[in-house]
This record gives sequence, C-alpha cells and structure tokens, in this order.
Amino acid sequence: MDSGGDDRFTDEALEQSVLTRRQAMALGAAAGVAAAGAGALRFPAGAGAATAPTYAPPLKDVPPPPIPLFSDQTLTFQTLFALGNISAASGEYGEIATVVKRVQDRGETYLAFYEEFLAEARSVNRYADDAARRGRRITARNAYLRAASYFGQSLFFALITASNAEITAMASGGAVPASARARERSVYRLMRAAWQDAGAQMRPRMEVVKLKWDGPNGPMPGWFLRPSDDGRRRPTVLMNNGSDAQAIDLWGAGAYAALERGWNVLIFDGPGQGGMLFEKNQTFVPQWEKVIKPIVSWLRARSDVDRDRITLTGSSFGGELVPRAAAYESRLAAISVDPGVVYAGSTWTDGLSTFPGQLEAFEAGNKELFNSNWAGYASGLSLNERLGLSKRLEIYPGSTIFEKYSQIVQYTNRSVVSKIRKPMLVINNEIEQFFPGQPKTLYDLLTRSRGRKYVTFTVPQGAQFHCEPMAPQRRNDTVMDFFDDVVGR
Repeated sequence: MDSGGDDRFTDEALEQSVLTRRQAMALGAAAGVAAAGAGALRFPAGAGAATAPTYAPPLKDVPPPPIPLFSDQTLTFQTLFALGNISAASGEYGEIATVVKRVQDRGETYLAFYEEFLAEARSVNRYADDAARRGRRITARNAYLRAASYFGQSLFFALITASNAEITAMASGGAVPASARARERSVYRLMRAAWQDAGAQMRPRMEVVKLKWDGPNGPMPGWFLRPSDDGRRRPTVLMNNGSDAQAIDLWGAGAYAALERGWNVLIFDGPGQGGMLFEKNQTFVPQWEKVIKPIVSWLRARSDVDRDRITLTGSSFGGELVPRAAAYESRLAAISVDPGVVYAGSTWTDGLSTFPGQLEAFEAGNKELFNSNWAGYASGLSLNERLGLSKRLEIYPGSTIFEKYSQIVQYTNRSVVSKIRKPMLVINNEIEQFFPGQPKTLYDLLTRSRGRKYVTFTVPQGAQFHCEPMAPQRRNDTVMDFFDDVVGR
C-alpha cells in the first residue's frame, strides 16, 4: 500500500488568568517572563542540534468578550466554548447560564467550576438515559451530546482535586500523581460514555473504532461518523484535536457541519490526548506523521471513503502538529489549520532569557540548576497558576521540568512545511491570544502549497479569539467551503 510521501521521520494573560485552554504551554506567560526578543534557543547537549526563531509571546491584555461571564479569563474562555457548542446541539444556554451562576455564587473558583459542570453533566446524562429508555432517540442523542460537553468542561479542571503539595510538584515538572490521574480518567470515561451513547442514537450509528499508530500504547480510540449508510464512497475529513479538548468538542468544531454537507468524519484521540493520555499515560510526540499516516491508510482501505478526497483539520495545538504531518503525507487532498502554528513551544521559550539563569542552565545542559530554579519559581505561584502549569505540563513525557522542556522545544514544523504541496487553509484571528503572528508566518512558509488560502476572523464577526469559541458556525462554514472548493461536492 502506498504510504504517501517521505517515510523519514527525520501569560501572565490577565491579572487573574492562568495558562488557559489552548494557551498551549505558556511558560512565559505564567512566569511573567514573556518577552518579545528571546533570541535563538539552542537545544541542550544530547537533545539534537536546533535553533528556535523568536516569535511573539502570548498577548498580555486580552479584551473581554462582549458579554461578561467571570473576572477570571480561564473560566470565561472555557465557558465561551460551552456556549459555542449550542449551535451544534451540544449545549443549552439555560443549563450553561445556570452553572455559571452557581460558580459565581461559590466565588468563581476552579473547584466550583469543576464540581458544578460535573453535577450538571450528570443531571443531563440522567435525562438522556430516561429519554433513551422511552425510545426518544432524538431527545436522547441531543441530551447525551450536552452531557458529554459538560463532562468535558469539568475534565479540564480535574487536577484541582489534587492536594496543594501535589499541584506544586506537578507545576515543578513532576508526574501526575496516581489519585489525580484516576480522577481525570474517571471524568474522561464519563465524557466518552456520553459521547458514545449519543453516537448510538445517531442514524447511521457512530462507529467506535481502534486505530494503529507508529508508536507504543496503541491502538488509539477513534469515532467514525457517516451522513448515510448508502455505502457510497464519500469525501472524508480527519479531525485532529489540540492539547486539552475532547472528542465531543470536535462535534461542534466541524463534525456536524461536515455531516450536513455529506462528508464522512473521523475523530480520534492521539498520543497526549483523551484516552491515550488519561488511560495509557501516553504523552505527545513531535513526529505527528507517525500518527496521521497510518490513519490515512486505514481510511483509504474503507469502501465508503473516497480515497482521493481525504482532508485533515488541526485545531489549536493541532495547528502545529497537522502541518508537520502533512509535510510527510502526500495522500491528503487538502488541509486546514486553526490557527496556523510554526513553533508551539514559543509560548514557553520566548521569555526564557529574562528568567535569571534559566536560559544559560538549559543551554549548558545543567539539569540540576534548571530544575532547582524552576521549583523555586513554581512554589511562589498562586494555586490557579500552579494548576495551569500542571495542566500544560502533563501532556509531555518526563518527570522533571528539564526533561519536559527538552521535549517542548521540539514542537516546530518550520523546516518541513515547504514540502506541503496540497492546498492548505491557514486561519488567523484578529485577537490570536496564544500564537500571535504565527498563522501568517506559516502561510508564508507554504511556498509549494497549490491553492493555499489565508483567512483572518475579526471582532465584528464575533470570531476574534483563538479557535473562535463564539463563532463556530462561521469557522465551520469557512473550512468546509474551502474543502468543497478543493475536492468538489
């Protein structure tokens, strides 16, 4: 079978903000060390020769959304995604607004957000179970979708249930303790069960599949959705998540829109994501072609997939992973990234030179000094800031901050994206909080992409923020119209 391409695998955001969802490894932001000119960063001895160009740090002063929700920007950003899911029937305004009020009444803490969304998810899930027992398929499907979305909101903050000492240790680069991982795993399974129960009520039913990848701890969990069971070969979109969203989030971020247009959809948990992380402790890998190439082969072997019309989308952290994979996978018909990212580690590295002694310690490979400096820094952070770091660090291998940081700096696709020849849609946002300027950098590097396109979503559209939490329909229309233009209806 044709393997497709080269097989060589050669903020402080606001005063009360922490490293938020899709803030993708914002060391510089949390540390208050984000700077516009960190210069080239060299790998330590043994990590491989490389340099990292300077990129703009995450934005410090992010304008609030039109409707105020919380004083804390992390809670606000999460809630915007929950509200955006309403357009895909995976959210209900009254349910979400009621949870917001309960969290506000409890002081707007992360624990309150975790517990109140968990309680709401359980309640809606019971409602869905009752509808399913009575044979009310549509009611059950939609309620299960909402329950899955709310479980996902709770899951984002599950590490808050760890002890203060455990959170400090995780923020210092330590491993996630067994009890905290068990809590994440438990809520993840509740989310997955509701998601799959929703799929069982769909027509055609969603297929729960297992996918191989070129790495350990397989197979990967996947979910294949079809608009019809007529057996026709159809165009198919492969949807790649980011660092902390769940499968249910991709339902609202494009899956339902693709189904409406007659496309098949495949969603999966890759290394560092969902079940691979919480159930198998499998963290991210930089060589994302090891994930995507086997999946494309799997899709091409299906009788209901048009093998010449397979497209790939990447969201958030996936905006770096997907271009890397596409550089080595020629069988894709088109690619879309939201946002375009060249160096995901920029949110950590661009401020490191202002952190006294850390850049020198890293360049010299002085693990003890690097770890010690960081532990002292982390211990002085607020609980919320330490939780944010813990969430950002759990997706990387290693048991020290030096080991994890040595992985973080490898997440760049700059040297390979010029290999991409297929059309690529690169999305930018007028207020791209986490990777400002990188979408245009990526677009400019796509020198061989035939039919590349660059789109910026704006404030007047209500689509100004990273991953368009307030405007998923506009984003989905843009992506699917691009794919339809490339591969035909």
